[in-house]
Amino acid sequence: MAGRRQLDPPGDAEAQQVILLLLLAFSAHLAAQPQVGQNAHPSDIERLAAVQKLYEEKKWEEVARLAQGPPDQPAELDYLAGMSLAHLQRWQEAREYFTSGHRKAPRDARFLVERAGVSYRLNDIPSAKADLHAAFRLNSKDSYSREFLGTLFFLDGNLEAALKYWNAIEKPRLASVHFDPPPHLNDKLRERAVTFSAPAVLNPDALRTTEARLENLGVFVREKVEVKPLTEEGYNAAIRTTEHAGWRDGPLVGTVSLFRGVFYETVYPEFYNLAGSARNVTSLLRWDDQKRRAGGTFSTPVAGSPGLRFRFFLDARNENWNLSRTFFGTTTPLEDLNLRTLAGGVAIRMVVNGRWSWSNGVQAIARRFRNLSSGISPAALPFFTNGTTVEAWARVEHALLRMPERRFTLDSTGEVKAGRGLSDALGGFATLSGSLREHWLPRARR
Repeated sequence: MAGRRQLDPPGDAEAQQVILLLLLAFSAHLAAQPQVGQNAHPSDIERLAAVQKLYEEKKWEEVARLAQGPPDQPAELDYLAGMSLAHLQRWQEAREYFTSGHRKAPRDARFLVERAGVSYRLNDIPSAKADLHAAFRLNSKDSYSREFLGTLFFLDGNLEAALKYWNAIEKPRLASVHFDPPPHLNDKLRERAVTFSAPAVLNPDALRTTEARLENLGVFVREKVEVKPLTEEGYNAAIRTTEHAGWRDGPLVGTVSLFRGVFYETVYPEFYNLAGSARNVTSLLRWDDQKRRAGGTFSTPVAGSPGLRFRFFLDARNENWNLSRTFFGTTTPLEDLNLRTLAGGVAIRMVVNGRWSWSNGVQAIARRFRNLSSGISPAALPFFTNGTTVEAWARVEHALLRMPERRFTLDSTGEVKAGRGLSDALGGFATLSGSLREHWLPRARR
């Protein structure tokens, strides 16, 4: 099956290869032997036999002329008329006959499949997908419909949806897997991050797990797996990544990254992927008089595993707050409350697969309040208690629902947190929380 206008840019070799494969498949499909109806009127049976003979002889013009008849003619004649018109590339007329035949024989998936083909040639991709989905419901074992529908999603840049339909027919079987361009990672991390290899069939679980592991390394701004056909039977998987900009990209890039927040009186000293080991150091320094801050994080893979990551963090703040319009538990407005905090802790995160991940951590936070008004009521005093709090948490993330055809995902998160204040005025506490996050991209990426 091939479209009159390519969905990808005209010079895109990948799109041209895929469309060529579809064209060859559709040509073979058009040449297939049509079925003969059994409930036709005697005069229609004679015409059907004549049309059938002409069809076998591939005399498309004569088939199209003889098969076209009154609106109530048998569905099989509509099918032959549509097939011959498709061979003649008279796409709109062919679609009309397939529509007519489908109305007469709604349980016959052939009309939906062939109408999807001509809709594709007319660049009506949504209609082609809708017909293939309907045909798939009638005959879920039809490999041609699976391949065609998967290819339409593939050309839309929706690889996960394409894999959903291709996998049942053992596609896409990988001939090679490589990074493009190769990231500055050591070989061990690269190999462990990718969960698929040639000559296996790429499946959605392996795709999602690989993307989740690459993200967990903390080295890349974005990561994407792209697949393109090399031969009729083999595909190439290219893992395309964009690394965080830094000093490795040159003094200018490093300087811009460092001073990107200078207009907010902030600098960001950051060093990613030290020695190709996915060890990252990120920090910030802010000298704003009202909200001074210094913080940093060091993270690294554990035991060379891209799915398991350890993080150590420190954060010191010295902030001035004006609570005169938000806090009324004092006779004198709090216009210059000073809060100093020092927080530090460790955390670990594990990517189980493309659907599940968990993390736990522990941290200590010391708080000191200054410039408190003497008129604060006794009931309000606990809000401004100096002291240190220790808390721990456990968090689970799960991809609850994935509908790749709709480009819709629903992710869930659950977290339990417990801690205790070390001051006599503060006691223990515990919280249990959860959230749902949806993401929907209604239109295909072009």
